[in-house]
Amino acid sequence: MKLIMMRSYLVLACLAVVACKQSTPAEPQPPAATPPRDAPAQAAPAAPPAARPADVVPADLKTYCEEQWHAADKPAPGDSLRCAAHWLRYGYREGYTEEDLMLDPTPGGPISVRFTSEQFLRMQAHVRAAASTQCDDIDKEPIACRAIGYFSLESDCHLNLIDPWLLEEILPLLGKVLRGEELARRDLAPEDEGGPRWSSVTLWRLRNAVFARHGRSFENPDLERFFYGAYPTKLAGELLPRSKNPGYMDQLLTETDRNNIKLIKSFE
Repeated sequence: MKLIMMRSYLVLACLAVVACKQSTPAEPQPPAATPPRDAPAQAAPAAPPAARPADVVPADLKTYCEEQWHAADKPAPGDSLRCAAHWLRYGYREGYTEEDLMLDPTPGGPISVRFTSEQFLRMQAHVRAAASTQCDDIDKEPIACRAIGYFSLESDCHLNLIDPWLLEEILPLLGKVLRGEELARRDLAPEDEGGPRWSSVTLWRLRNAVFARHGRSFENPDLERFFYGAYPTKLAGELLPRSKNPGYMDQLLTETDRNNIKLIKSFE
């Protein structure tokens, strides 16, 4: 009997322990930390700096420098310096050496008539922006400085009355064309034939003088300014400026005019 009562007490004790554990509440977890109301917001990570535009590495430098570079808005400095070096090949004709860079380049070659005065000034501005010097001392950056001067000379030779190769006035020869006189071969003969060698830009203007003689308008702005712009009387006399003819037709060209065109083209 006593053994039965002791077992009953043990069962009741176990049941009490279980009930106690089930009724005990769980230990509360600490609340998540919240930033104070006046704490500054965390700044977003800074964006990486914009990368410098990469230099263009054209497959054909000649094509890029002569067809695209002058029209670019802000070409990379490296591109402008490469194009400056490329263009000086025309200024010094058959390429150039360090000794050549001690002298000014010569404008007015065949490449000159493919561009306008304004386009040459735009090329000059590109090189100025790329150069690391103001060219007070050409020796510091000879290629850039010579190119800056070269583009200025190219721009000027389209509009002035001095041949850039011979440094002579072109008015006597221009006068013959504008008066309708026939040119002789000796007027345009190259050096190996005993006569002067006029620059490509002078021959270009002489050929178009045949049309300006009859008042034709030109799409090229430099030809428009050269033949129809204002000139000091002491320089151009009665030859320039010409008067435009709204009724111009090629039929107005005389046989002498056509012969002059043919002769000039043979030297261009």
